[in-house]
Amino acid sequence: MGQQTGFYPIFLDLGQRKCVVVGGGPVAERKAAGLLKAGAEVTIVSPDVTQGLQRLVESGDVRLLERAFEETDLEGATLAFAATDSQGVNQAVLDAASRSGIPVNISDRSNRGNFVVPSSFMKGPLQVAISTGGGSPALARIIRQDLEHAVAGELVELAQMLERLRPRVQSRFPENEPQRRRVWARLVAPDVLEHIQAKSWDRVEEIVEECLS
Repeated sequence: MGQQTGFYPIFLDLGQRKCVVVGGGPVAERKAAGLLKAGAEVTIVSPDVTQGLQRLVESGDVRLLERAFEETDLEGATLAFAATDSQGVNQAVLDAASRSGIPVNISDRSNRGNFVVPSSFMKGPLQVAISTGGGSPALARIIRQDLEHAVAGELVELAQMLERLRPRVQSRFPENEPQRRRVWARLVAPDVLEHIQAKSWDRVEEIVEECLS
């Protein structure tokens, strides 16, 4: 087995999945906000919470267990997050999650958790995530900001078009993977992007129909 060189990048579908955030401060609030955007069912465990988290509780967006962490809080959880200032509490969350086989993120400098949350942005269906493996979140944030400015509108429009076309391509060539690869390669060619940038939608449509003929 080769030496581990980093984390395995993955995007998770957390729709209606229970995710537990232990902690009630600003870091926990950011974790909860990101999870809610992903459609997760968020449980906060903390005796005290920020005003922002309290508003989420009052609106019914998150569930609050207003007390100290207990191991049973993780029952049925897909992911766990320890976001407290107490190394002891964070360790307790890590130990409980490990016993239950639940991936856990620890929001301190210890690198004790087994996954990290990248710096990311989304434009339309296009989602980009940057990670330094937990080594420098500040650097990941700078790179993410640069990339976010670099992603032009025509790339987003192209991504939206490809998303709409996927069912048609799959239906047209259900048993022909090489042909599907050729179609996708043609549709992401530089000239297609240029036509989108120029708003030459008639020509874009012609290329699409040529690919599907």
